[in-house]
Amino acid sequence: MATYGLYSGINEGSLQSAASSIKAKISSARGELESFKGSLTDDMWKASAKQTLITGYDKLSGEVYAEIEQQLDNVDSVCSLIAEYKTAEINAKKCRDQINSGNTGFLNNVQRSLQQYEKQMEECERMISSYCGG
Repeated sequence: MATYGLYSGINEGSLQSAASSIKAKISSARGELESFKGSLTDDMWKASAKQTLITGYDKLSGEVYAEIEQQLDNVDSVCSLIAEYKTAEINAKKCRDQINSGNTGFLNNVQRSLQQYEKQMEECERMISSYCGG
């Protein structure tokens, strides 16, 4: 059976907004880095010093920034799953309320819906756990 109440204290919209803001700052920093790299003239640097600096910039841009962006993409994916989980939980609670009201006319349909929503909650929980190393 699905666990109710997970992620209730998480504001996924705020997290997605923060991740988006950080990604925009990384994009801006990457552009500034490329601009600075392009401004390096040979007459200012010894060839090996300039190449060392360029290699460092390339590593920062290609590896460090890329890893941060990947983690921010994971945050976005987890937030989407949390939103999906919360919607399924709301619907599952409605089904439980209908079942508990004793209205047997559509009880079987409600129970099937409840099972679907709880399964969706469990799947979201499993996927979120996989993003978080669990």
